[in-house]
Amino acid sequence: MRVAYDGVTGVRLAVNDPLSVVVCDISLPKLDGLQVAEQLICRLGEKPLLIAVTAFSGNYPEASARSAGFDHYLTKPADTFAIEILIRNYVLRMGRSKN
Repeated sequence: MRVAYDGVTGVRLAVNDPLSVVVCDISLPKLDGLQVAEQLICRLGEKPLLIAVTAFSGNYPEASARSAGFDHYLTKPADTFAIEILIRNYVLRMGRSKN
């Protein structure tokens, strides 16, 4: 697990050592979460599972996040068990698709 406190650092870390899952806030300094998702999709060979965690709620922010490439959209305070389930389901799906 790696942690970045701004979008630029997050993209750099993920590009230098690609991850299977990225949990990302939408409101990040230097590069917001929407831009992070778009850059990761463009720059990585394989798209990671992208989970947005944000204080922004409503249809418009969620639609914007999904349009940027996020697979899931959770509002704060996000349930850590819900995040864990999303990741476990993703890992199970990926394991089945490789067989």
